[in-house]
Amino acid sequence: MNTLCDTSDLLVFSHLRWNQSLQRPHHIISRYAKHRRVFYIEEAQKSEIESAYLLTQQSHEGVTIISPYLPLVLSEASSNEVIKMLLDDFIQQEGVYQFVSLYYTPKAFSFTNHLKPSTVLFDYLDTTFSDSEQDLMDRAHIIFTCGSSLFETKRNGRVNLFQYPSSIDYDHFYQGRRSLGDPADQASIPYPRIGYYGDESHFNEALVMKMAQLRPEFQFILLMDEPRNQSCPEFANIHYLGKKDYYSLPAYFSGWDCGFIPLSISEETLLISLSQIPELLASATPVVSTSLPDAAHPYSDMGLIHL
Repeated sequence: MNTLCDTSDLLVFSHLRWNQSLQRPHHIISRYAKHRRVFYIEEAQKSEIESAYLLTQQSHEGVTIISPYLPLVLSEASSNEVIKMLLDDFIQQEGVYQFVSLYYTPKAFSFTNHLKPSTVLFDYLDTTFSDSEQDLMDRAHIIFTCGSSLFETKRNGRVNLFQYPSSIDYDHFYQGRRSLGDPADQASIPYPRIGYYGDESHFNEALVMKMAQLRPEFQFILLMDEPRNQSCPEFANIHYLGKKDYYSLPAYFSGWDCGFIPLSISEETLLISLSQIPELLASATPVVSTSLPDAAHPYSDMGLIHL
């Protein structure tokens, strides 16, 4: 672990866009950037262009963000080869000789497995990964998991695997304990208000519609985009307000009577870590969740939320 304290550069490979969401990688990497050069390589985007290129920009935290852009016609194998060449050229131009590689997505390992970092770190966030997952786990010196259930599933005698729970910006979400004034799109919604924000991929819409039908006096506020399925019935007490900026979330929380986590129970969600729970608790918002392992342990066990 001494390599984390030296002056080596840090190469980060992530499936998350730096400027679109302040999640675990953003909180961790922005702190590393205070002490070393950090290069954050995002997942490639394809478009109707003739030649591939890397778009680089500097974040206000000092992180160099690298976004590969590829022609739409390239196959996956060709895409990997092109990204490999682009990154090799970039690394040489920037004089990146001593470095640590940190992966948030194993997909990137298919075009970076030739690199020679002093240390390979894998921060295992979820299970929606590629065939390169096992290769990366075998190569990694240290592996972190954010959830206890994911840790137990992947443990399998690995001495280099550690549970590293996601934390939150407590001071930021603590603001939700104060009356911040309702955001304009929430101000006209009656009480009581039950709110959700987060990823749509595991959102149990059928469950929420059933709840809305059973309790028409409850107002369900969803900080997410409305599903494209037009066959879904409309409910006057379900309010899709769209995705919100990270910095505006406490203002929404301060006007909620309860936060809820209506996620489906599946093989994937049984292994996810729920950062929404400590964020809502920091704002003193009561929480109700479907019975997911990382909601039960430790939050329900400690009497902090209801399942």
